[in-house]
Amino acid sequence: LCTAIALIAYGGTLLADGMYAGVAIGSQSHYLTKSGALYYKHGGDTYPVKGTDSAGGVLGSIDLGYHQLLTRRFAFGVEADASMGSAISKIKYDFKQGKPPVINQANQSLRFTLGASILPAIRLGPNADLYVRAGIGIGQFKLTSTGFMNISANSRPLTQDDTYGIFGLGMNVRYAQHWAFRIEGDYLDFAPFQVTENKIDGSTPHQALSYDYHVRYSPHAIRAVVGINYLF
Repeated sequence: LCTAIALIAYGGTLLADGMYAGVAIGSQSHYLTKSGALYYKHGGDTYPVKGTDSAGGVLGSIDLGYHQLLTRRFAFGVEADASMGSAISKIKYDFKQGKPPVINQANQSLRFTLGASILPAIRLGPNADLYVRAGIGIGQFKLTSTGFMNISANSRPLTQDDTYGIFGLGMNVRYAQHWAFRIEGDYLDFAPFQVTENKIDGSTPHQALSYDYHVRYSPHAIRAVVGINYLF
């Protein structure tokens, strides 16, 4: 009898077909790997630009999706999500031509993401499933600097919209008729973009020397969230 009841429940309507909406909170770390060169026209000095800047902070997100049971063991979902984070990398560097040296700061942040994903899932029981997230989206990076051109960062403010692919793993656990708990971890791989600056007049703030800055920025991010979904 117990076995029959369990089988009936497993094939029942918990985590069943339908729309859902949810909110989540967690942490996000983003990374900017740089590769290129800074060339000063006066004196002919060239400096390699390389390394990875990183930052971590709090993340909040919302999602809207549809969940479809395929069999007693498998399910499938589609989802749109939006997130905003607080992570800002703050790189401090010296401009040593002054006495004392001037401390400048470069700020780099991933302001938001908008994405769409598919979520194939394996049912772990009547109240839970384990899913994989695969999708694409767009995010926006904001790059600013308080001081002179330096190998650490671009000098002009830059807002860069960038596409990404996402892969993640998560679990839904239903704990009430219309409510489910979610835990998830994701990796976001952004398309590299080129940052090119040159100083030939007075258009660049704080910059006295003529220069050329050609650097490839390759971003990626990691996030982990917990949240709740309301099942309509």
